[in-house]
Amino acid sequence: MDANFKRASNRLPPLHPVQEDVAPTPDIVTWTNIADFQVYMPEGGTTLYANGQQQLKVRVSVRVKNKDHATVALDEYALSSLQLVDAGTGQPLVHGKVRPGDPIGWQYVLERNDAFKPLPYQGQIAGGLLGAKVYSRDFYVSTNASTSISLLASITRADGTVFYSEAIKAHGRVTLNSIPPAVYSQNQFQLRFHGKTPYASKHISKVEVYQLTLIVEQHKVDIIKLNSVYPGVYLCKSEHPDYLGYYASAYVGGESRLDDVVLFELPHAQAKYHNYPGAVTLLMSYAKKGGDSQIRFEYDIWTLEVLDMYGNTHTVTVKASEQSPPVLKLS
Repeated sequence: MDANFKRASNRLPPLHPVQEDVAPTPDIVTWTNIADFQVYMPEGGTTLYANGQQQLKVRVSVRVKNKDHATVALDEYALSSLQLVDAGTGQPLVHGKVRPGDPIGWQYVLERNDAFKPLPYQGQIAGGLLGAKVYSRDFYVSTNASTSISLLASITRADGTVFYSEAIKAHGRVTLNSIPPAVYSQNQFQLRFHGKTPYASKHISKVEVYQLTLIVEQHKVDIIKLNSVYPGVYLCKSEHPDYLGYYASAYVGGESRLDDVVLFELPHAQAKYHNYPGAVTLLMSYAKKGGDSQIRFEYDIWTLEVLDMYGNTHTVTVKASEQSPPVLKLS
């Protein structure tokens, strides 16, 4: 370990939350050396999408010993100093969430974002340290980089001495790999017609229900959010003698992503009764003649930007068929 690497690590701030502008007070030295020091993947996988949102869980576990070679408790100062280090540069991994426009790189937070799931993994999982006086910290790593990174861990004793996990040969570092964000074609989305839902009012004659699902290699990839919908409500004029026109609205988890002010009735309540987990619900309303919907124009294409369970965004376009009444279909 070169001197520059040690100096860089000595400058790193503590990772766990502390009172603002107040660092932990160093305790007296209660341990002399490292008994075990591991960096490993408790969930197995080492690959993630470079979308800045998906996370990999990296666990650091340490056990220390005193001058008599007996394992002892780890003091708070040392525990707070546990951190991940980029083995290639010797610099600490940046603490923070990857945001649009950030420099290319790898970052970590200390809390899992439960919205996003790791990629499926079926290989062997490292067991980690067992026994008494083992202290662990979990780091949730994300990236927008196209390159891999090797990570090791460091810990600082109360007297300022820094120890590195790579000095321990077994599980002293891990290599994480990124892959480009997934891009799916229209034919990997499925739009299924469910039928009519009970609904009638002064302005709406009936409501029909559709389900938009993402299927990749015969496996469903959950859609967890509507990032944007344009237009907010998809309008279709009617040549049918019974209807003024038709309009469709989109929902995930029973909630719409509607920013526009709409001056006519929307059947939002029905979305809660037709919530398909991991899919988008589309409701097509049939506007009554004589109602207040006032459909005077129409759109050719309806564009939905969706977010999947792995943190990737996708754009789907929907249009109405030429028949009367129309049917929603993928464009």
